[in-house]
Amino acid sequence: MRYPSGDTDPNVHLRGAYSMVSHQNALNLRTRSLLTAGFWNYLREDITFSLFEQCPLKMDLDPLTLITSHETDPDYLNSISLILGKIINIAFQRPLTEEEWEAAFSMTREWIKARPDRLGPFSRRPAIVGTPNPLPSLYFLHESHGSSTMHYYYVTLTILALHLPDTQRLERLKAIDAFPRDNTLLTKQQFLHNIALDICGIAFSSKIPTVLVNAFGPIAYCARLINDEPARQELKRQLLACKKTIGWPVERLVGDLESAWKSSPGEPTG
Repeated sequence: MRYPSGDTDPNVHLRGAYSMVSHQNALNLRTRSLLTAGFWNYLREDITFSLFEQCPLKMDLDPLTLITSHETDPDYLNSISLILGKIINIAFQRPLTEEEWEAAFSMTREWIKARPDRLGPFSRRPAIVGTPNPLPSLYFLHESHGSSTMHYYYVTLTILALHLPDTQRLERLKAIDAFPRDNTLLTKQQFLHNIALDICGIAFSSKIPTVLVNAFGPIAYCARLINDEPARQELKRQLLACKKTIGWPVERLVGDLESAWKSSPGEPTG
């Protein structure tokens, strides 16, 4: 794959790098070792690439059991990364069966119930349509871990909503939405739109380069579901503005979003 700038795929290193951490028998996710740290690092890079391409991970996560004991804040990021990775490996190949959806929902619900309040936002200003603030603002005490855990959590909710079986009700997902808001009358499209706005708001409220880079995968996958034109334009502006800071080929991300939005015109705002 080549990028618009002519550079080769910056994720091409994943196949070689993952060879160092791909031997599942050598991995004990409950230990704190260089090997384990490398695994989590490359898992998140793999997730970023998969969200861009909407393809399964290069990693096979089936042999790995979920993390249910959280001793440190990074443990919450690691556990939601593993949940999201497992769901991606099924959902990006075929629709989830009802049994798979139920299992994925249960994993996600138990994670958000266990996540401590300190990793959530201490302040949230909602997006205001028709103002210079079409994206929400969200601020975290623990910006790196809090922001990234919420990004992965909301990607997980997005996948579950898009794969919602006919026999399931959207209210089950609304009930585990991490942010208090009036979800009662929202359609699925509006629910997904709001999640996408929050993902973007988390990223650009932070301004931390590592948070921004980790947000590009969630933005690539979820922001295509934003249906408000001013919010779309503000997202493009923010992405292009952060290029000098993070040195990432943001033009490709902007171009992919524009292509997705062309097939889904934004709602009129006035």
